Amino acid sequence: MKKFTILCAIVFASVSVFATSGNNIVNSRSGKAHSRLAPASARHIQLPHATHQQSRVAFFTEDFSAGIPAGWTNVDSNNVGVAWKWTTTGAFQPNVNGDDNFLSPTGTSAANGYMMYDSDSANASIGGEWAILTSNAIDCSTHPTVRLTMNEYFLMFEDAAAIFPNTGHVYVSTDSTTWYLVHAAEAGLTNNTGTPNPSAVVENISAIAGGASTVYLKFVFTGDWSWYWMFDDVELSELPSVDAGVVDDGFIGEYPEIPINQAEAFAIEGRIVNNSGSDLTNASLSFDVFLNDLSTNVFTGTSSVVPLIAAGDTSPVLTASYVPSDTGLYILRQVVSVAGDADGSNDTTFSVVYVNDSVYARDFTDFDASGYLGGFGFNGGQGTLGQMFHIYQGSQFTSVTGFFDAPTEGDSIRFSVYTTAAGMPDLLIASTDAYVINATDAAGGFITVEFPNNVNVLPGDYFVGVEQINTNNVTIGAISEQYTPGKVFFDGGSGWVASEDAGFNFAFILRPNNPSSTFVGVKNVTAASEVTVYPNPSKGVVYLMNNGVAEKDVTVNVINSVGQVVMSRTFSSFMNEKIDLRNCADGVYTLQVRTATGVTNKSIVISAK
Repeated sequence: MKKFTILCAIVFASVSVFATSGNNIVNSRSGKAHSRLAPASARHIQLPHATHQQSRVAFFTEDFSAGIPAGWTNVDSNNVGVAWKWTTTGAFQPNVNGDDNFLSPTGTSAANGYMMYDSDSANASIGGEWAILTSNAIDCSTHPTVRLTMNEYFLMFEDAAAIFPNTGHVYVSTDSTTWYLVHAAEAGLTNNTGTPNPSAVVENISAIAGGASTVYLKFVFTGDWSWYWMFDDVELSELPSVDAGVVDDGFIGEYPEIPINQAEAFAIEGRIVNNSGSDLTNASLSFDVFLNDLSTNVFTGTSSVVPLIAAGDTSPVLTASYVPSDTGLYILRQVVSVAGDADGSNDTTFSVVYVNDSVYARDFTDFDASGYLGGFGFNGGQGTLGQMFHIYQGSQFTSVTGFFDAPTEGDSIRFSVYTTAAGMPDLLIASTDAYVINATDAAGGFITVEFPNNVNVLPGDYFVGVEQINTNNVTIGAISEQYTPGKVFFDGGSGWVASEDAGFNFAFILRPNNPSSTFVGVKNVTAASEVTVYPNPSKGVVYLMNNGVAEKDVTVNVINSVGQVVMSRTFSSFMNEKIDLRNCADGVYTLQVRTATGVTNKSIVISAK
């Protein structure tokens, strides 16, 4: 039986709560029993991967096809009755948050068995797991450089009163007495988040193991009825003399989604890592940008050459720039180039950005919701949570959309826009009317609220926030995949505080809608064609009301989140009309009303819940 933790105030090991005038910011998903799913991705994108060209030759391999190897020791150090085990089926209970409970066989030999510590199976009878799995001696005496590789999957949970912090550590020793930490699986993770499955671990352990006749590996799990750690395919090999890789955190600017009228935000950045045992010379990155698929290349560029990268170091950030001229899904490919590269498997990385007609987003959930952290708000108080957006071209905010994990029915929220000063929210310039959470909203999902009047925004930074009007946690969703320091803030009554100062490194799923027309020669909005769309969100039947005089020969296009027209209706006379979108998948759509005098764009959320 899982234990239930209601609005647990512990989100990270080092930070219990973030207090502002007595209001604590809490995570609705910090308890292990939380059952709500992450926001569903509107676009399921399968990015291509680099062709593997592994050239290293391992002198020690262990794929655990025969169980725990002979000579390895397996110790339940705190006597909780659970030790490391060999498995082909994974953890005993699926994770309620929707994460895997097995090591993926993709790119691993997990099908023939792997090692697992399933902390959750310890139940709550004793608490405090501390398990140690140690290899027998490995001879590295003829290998002056040594690289450790393995595949792992670590899912983190750290209770408020944990006896042991939740860790997955790999140590190396040459005498089985003095141990050196070389890898921490939990690094960078927060409660109920995990590594990719699988996650490739690559560690240079030459300083410890190079030339040593006896080398021991130790795998240590600690936790307190936490989730699990799984690993497979442990190898030791010599480092090649030349091996450059791409640091897999490159992204196109701060925004995974940007409106076309803010497309100057499109910037390309990347870094090179030296995985070899000696200095790397004259390496560079090539950048390619593709539109919608890899058959349409719209940009090719090369970074400056980096003269020297020391072993184990990374290059400075290398840059290129590209300004998109159309909406669509842009795929960035980065490829490292250096003479004599011995390993091509780590030379290429991909990332994406969606240039659309209206949505400005810091979160990544439309592409990948695996880093979803749950909903955040204030515990027993009121306040505002939000983040910065940079306006490159003067325009207007028409509405704000947020994903809410489990708001309380009957509570109210309000979206607001502030100017900024000295990198902080400053003057409140616009707010929506208060929006009352209904039963559909309380089940979790996206909520869009329009401003009474469009908000004019000139070039510069603006803070967009959601106000918790009541004292229940507003549960605005957050994601760990995309984060920029100094851009996310809270105010519970005693002033603005940056999220990282409270121990939170995330972006909110909170998006201003900044419409723009992509049709050349057509005015964006005209006074004669102001259109009201309701209800919003809608279960499918949508009403459009023209607030001016009746228009003739009007076309209404329904455009999905990737720019495709999924429905088109023509009206000979347009005043108060109805369209049926019940056959459309749940998601955010743009209703584009085209008249002889201009174009009006309205966002609508379709949800059958």
